[in-house]
Amino acid sequence: ALLARLQLSYHESGEQYIRVMIEFEGHEVAVLGTVTGFLGVTNATLGKGWVKSFIHRQPVAAFSVMLCGIGVILPLTVVPIRRALKLPTNQYDAAHPKVTFPKYADVNKYN
Repeated sequence: ALLARLQLSYHESGEQYIRVMIEFEGHEVAVLGTVTGFLGVTNATLGKGWVKSFIHRQPVAAFSVMLCGIGVILPLTVVPIRRALKLPTNQYDAAHPKVTFPKYADVNKYN
């Protein structure tokens, strides 16, 4: 997910300031690069107004493309929301520094 790390630093004059460092993970960059590349090639090939024409001529296919777009965007939005709500995120990115593992009850039913 897109992360912003805050780092407290000191200027040469002794003043404190906060440095914001934004980090992108690899899968996000790959998804965004693929989508923008696809849109660029499609716009160059089909010309202006192709979206309206596509929706008008092929509504079922256009709806399918819309569902595909939602499916591509979900991993970019759901994981940061789950992380913010302190829900388990280990199934998405177990090596992430802010990963949350599920909490299981330590109960043995067979004793």
